[in-house]
Amino acid sequence: MMVRRLAAPVALSWALLAPTAATAQTTGRLGGALTDENGNPVIGGAVEIINTSTHAGRTTTTDRDGRYEFPPLLPA
Repeated sequence: MMVRRLAAPVALSWALLAPTAATAQTTGRLGGALTDENGNPVIGGAVEIINTSTHAGRTTTTDRDGRYEFPPLLPA
């Protein structure tokens, strides 16, 4: 009896993790912070990424803390 009670939670855990693992493999996130030579945040700085296979690019700007983040990216 004990084996049956443990099997259901384990199966449920794997079922919940499977979609997360599949999603993690299909998109990626890229972000960071842009600072000047003194370590101060660069506000409104342009950051560009380029797909070297397609030469397509995306640009974003930094916020008031110098941080930037691109929306989810598809793998090249």
